[in-house]
Amino acid sequence: MSTEIINFQEAVKESRRRSDADSLAHLFSAVDLPNRAYLANAVDRLDGRMRETLTRTQRSPFDAMCVYHAFAVHARYNQHHTLAFQHQHTLAQEFIRFFQPHGSSFDLKCLYTISRDLRTLARRADEECTQTHRKPYALDECARFLNKAFTACIQHKSAGRESKRWGVYYVIGLVFKTYFEINALSLCKNILRAVAAMKDLMPLHTYPKAHQVTFKYYTGVLAFLDDKFDKGNEDLTYALERTPVKYHRNQELILTHLIPLRLMQGDLPSPHLLGTFPALHTLYHPFVNALQTGNVKQFDEALVHGERRLVESGTYGVVERVREVCLRGLFKKVWLLNKKAKIIDIALFRIALSVSGVYIETAEVECLLAGMIFKGYMKGYIAHQQQKVVLSDFLANKPHPFPPVKSVRRAMVELPL
Repeated sequence: MSTEIINFQEAVKESRRRSDADSLAHLFSAVDLPNRAYLANAVDRLDGRMRETLTRTQRSPFDAMCVYHAFAVHARYNQHHTLAFQHQHTLAQEFIRFFQPHGSSFDLKCLYTISRDLRTLARRADEECTQTHRKPYALDECARFLNKAFTACIQHKSAGRESKRWGVYYVIGLVFKTYFEINALSLCKNILRAVAAMKDLMPLHTYPKAHQVTFKYYTGVLAFLDDKFDKGNEDLTYALERTPVKYHRNQELILTHLIPLRLMQGDLPSPHLLGTFPALHTLYHPFVNALQTGNVKQFDEALVHGERRLVESGTYGVVERVREVCLRGLFKKVWLLNKKAKIIDIALFRIALSVSGVYIETAEVECLLAGMIFKGYMKGYIAHQQQKVVLSDFLANKPHPFPPVKSVRRAMVELPL
């Protein structure tokens, strides 16, 4: 066997003997190439038969992992990304066979490194497959491995300091990232059900803050995509409040989904906040201006201009709904300009829309007003024969005709099948 690989195996054994989890994890880093050249050179000197013999004669999982690590590093040095992934995947399988029955919290950092690198190599392998007109497969295999890792962590019986359950939320973060990449969001629910069913799992706040933030970010986005806006707002706010300021990109990712949810509640981001994130300022500032002035045309133009970015981030549908908040603002201005009159001609709302650049027939205006009343943005009713809107008389201790947006509860209509 190569002297370099033997020395690497000895270094791994020494890290385990000294219970040095950080050193062990670093040794198995497949992306730390500058310090792995000696392993790549060692594999270069082995012919096919020697490599096959090397993989069959290892006595312990960690010895075998060292060999596959060397192979993965060698493949990476030679830009063979699919082969690098295959070796890393075999290494990961060797590790999980040890980790499931024998591992403890000591082995978690090693699990994190192996799993994270597997994802990295899987992405590059799939890119290589796409470039060579082959069907990508690596991220799917990676997802299956990560699911095994999650199961190994959450099903550990011990709940003390040695418990593998301390790895649950880190692994969930990797699982969710992978599911999002392969567009398998429905599988996230299986993970969440497993967590909910584990009643004696340590509370989320006892885990490292980074694990908490990643978990809440993804559950917030999942709730956002599932139209569970209160849950999405709660989880994304939790994630944002616990993200250190130096992680600017992470804050931007959270705010990309949190800002639309806040806009739906009538909460506008401050100029300072948007100024801190130029990309978000470019995207959302036109909407904020439109909401502040009740300018529906400006809102519609912002929706067209930002459509591509909104679709790419999955926020288009929610931002589109914010148009109702803009309409509410415009209609409230009509009420204020009419000295808070209880009865207002529908024609006046049509004029306001025309001034705002939206030209529609009176019947359509009536439909808009009916929709706003139905959804709770306005309190009152439409007198169709008289073509007037009769608003709630708040001076007579009745509900305000334009309740705060936060208090609005959208009506849920169950359509017959």
